[in-house]
Amino acid sequence: MSRSFTWIVLPAAFAVAAAGCSSQRSTWDNLYSQLSEEPAAFDRSVLEGRRIVIDPGHGGRFRGAVGADSLSEADVNLGVALYLWGLLDEAGAEVRLTRSADRDFLAEGSPSVQVDLAARTALANEWDAEAFISIHHNSNIELDRERNGIEVYYRDDDAGSSLELAEDIHLHLARNLGIEDSSIKSGNYYVLRESSAGASVLGEASYISNPKVEEKLAISTRQRLEAEAYFLGLLGYFSRGVPRVEPIPFEADTMAIPSSIRFRVGRGAGVPVDPSSVRAFLDGSEVPAVFDPAGGILSCPIPSDIPNGPHSARVSARSVKGATARSAPVRFTVARGARFILPLPPVMEEPGVYRMSIRILDINASDVADGTAVAAESSVPGQRWRGKTSAGVFTFNAGGAAAGSLFFVRSGGAADTILFDMRASSGGFSILALDAVTGLPVECPSLLLPDGSVTAGKKGRVGTPGRLFSEDMILLARGYLPLRLSASAADELAARPLVKLTPVLGGALSGRRVAIDPAGGGRDAFGRGPDMLRGATINLELARRIRQALEAAGASVSLTRSGEETLSIHERIHAVNASRADLALGLRYGSGLPEGGGRFLFTHYPSSAAGKAAAESMMETVSRVPPSAGASIGESAEPFLQQTGCPACEIHAGISHSTEKLFRNPRWLEMEASSIVSGLAAFFGGGKNPCLPHSIEIRAGGRPAAGIAVSLDGVFTAVTDESGKAFFQCAGYGPHCLLLEIPGAGVGGYLPFETAPGDSGLTILDLP
Repeated sequence: MSRSFTWIVLPAAFAVAAAGCSSQRSTWDNLYSQLSEEPAAFDRSVLEGRRIVIDPGHGGRFRGAVGADSLSEADVNLGVALYLWGLLDEAGAEVRLTRSADRDFLAEGSPSVQVDLAARTALANEWDAEAFISIHHNSNIELDRERNGIEVYYRDDDAGSSLELAEDIHLHLARNLGIEDSSIKSGNYYVLRESSAGASVLGEASYISNPKVEEKLAISTRQRLEAEAYFLGLLGYFSRGVPRVEPIPFEADTMAIPSSIRFRVGRGAGVPVDPSSVRAFLDGSEVPAVFDPAGGILSCPIPSDIPNGPHSARVSARSVKGATARSAPVRFTVARGARFILPLPPVMEEPGVYRMSIRILDINASDVADGTAVAAESSVPGQRWRGKTSAGVFTFNAGGAAAGSLFFVRSGGAADTILFDMRASSGGFSILALDAVTGLPVECPSLLLPDGSVTAGKKGRVGTPGRLFSEDMILLARGYLPLRLSASAADELAARPLVKLTPVLGGALSGRRVAIDPAGGGRDAFGRGPDMLRGATINLELARRIRQALEAAGASVSLTRSGEETLSIHERIHAVNASRADLALGLRYGSGLPEGGGRFLFTHYPSSAAGKAAAESMMETVSRVPPSAGASIGESAEPFLQQTGCPACEIHAGISHSTEKLFRNPRWLEMEASSIVSGLAAFFGGGKNPCLPHSIEIRAGGRPAAGIAVSLDGVFTAVTDESGKAFFQCAGYGPHCLLLEIPGAGVGGYLPFETAPGDSGLTILDLP
């Protein structure tokens, strides 16, 4: 696949001459003067039906900051919010205001600010909004009347969708308000912390304490200008295709152990969902997510040994343009019978042998501590078992008549006679999933069932729903190619329930630990492009994509920053060393290059052979992606390279007129990330690169199918162009699996194919 790029370079002499002819302007001349962008040029249809809450900060008894000429923040916040409400409403969005008049939410005589904040947050949360924006204008304790700047805060625990919304709003405020000083920060403000919206931000567009700003904000047209800048930010955010994620209702909030909590995922603005981006969280901890693209169903598997009590599940998914949607938490309660000694359904390990499990509960129906001694004795003479609990469960194997007999169980002062329900095990059996390279059990395998539900497993084992299943199932595990379990082979699998999973990229990245340091963050923009794109934003977005691909390939990844934290170089080095990484990678896009660098420069510490090898490996693969063809390599004694406890290298790239739009382009970001991952795979593979370029052509009824998100092995994602082709920088010889996202088509799913040396580098799939 060929690509061409045209570079436009302005001679330095011309630029200097132009600067010399321009009149001197004050930094205040552009303040709230006019938009630098034309809203009519943007596609407003991306906002149709999107649920947005606007919170005009303060109001009523809470005036907020007050300018030197007595203009109150509460009034300006409301003015901007009302204009923004009108713009969004005209565009077809579903918009609500927490207040539409000068009021607070206090009961008569109550002075509590927190009561007011809780009331307006509750109003916002009632609506299950996709975006929440709290509008404010700043001041400072020192009351420095000269101070001014833009500050956009995102929800502190959400460096995904909330940060992405903050980045888009910040970009358009910075472009249009004529304010040079600007930053993005994480915020733990009450309205952000307690918000359940998909993305939540708080904007301080300027300092009302500055008299020049106050003078502008007193004029309604200037309030509208600020609202238009917010509007452009929301247009930018939703135009990236924020997926629509909705929970699928279940029968009751209190239940026996569910197999999974399911969500329906749809496209936003027609932008495909990246199938390899899905993530699921149970009680705040990540669990393997399973995505069924044919039905657009994203499942959060629930382990069979989940404790009794309340739980919550939430999921997230990203579009191919890098927009994340995070669901609201789905809350449920697991309640089993309140017994001291509870038999769990047996699982067939092999013909005639069953794994028997007994849950031991205390007087409060909670699991006993790990290591509690348990003794079980069958009514069949001579059959006894002793052991200790793990996660409240005592497990042993029994066969023959003993499995269906009565058992006398004792643990501490509790004793009971129990009978296992063998009917629960008659249809299913346990599969042992092994790594095809190492032969070791695969961690946390999952089984995608024909009805879209998911069964989760641990330590290589996962149970099937039936001994003879009538439809194919998919065995999944992070870092491995999905494996289709054929219904026609059910008897054979039941007789020998052992399968081998093929690791992605031959296992080159399996178990590797990589630390990534995205430069910039907070007040450090790490360079800005002519159109206000921050280097810090590029570095973080690229780091996210690299992490997603590396983790999907079986690696463990840590980021020195996951949001807009302001970190010193020493804090970054400490984070790398604490992660015990095998390699540290510094992303330095945006601020220009060290002396002597070309468009791209890869640096390593002079005496680090491994750092040099990693830099050379990545330079070779990244050089395939424009504009890095002129990349070079060099030595550096920068602290990050010198003081990390593992080999380290850095990638430097400047930002300019010719690269700014490219660095913002989602397809370029995906190609750049995949080329970096390809280089890392070659480095960890001992110099042998398991990757090679490959194209997938999708046809529907013989015709090219455009706009389909194609995920290769669950690691890399590309979208088919008008010719129906999706190009991948990093594929390899051998078996592969494609995951296609085709909403509402009822086709797609997991499609296997294989590449071999000497093939054309093109695989054609014709869908029905």
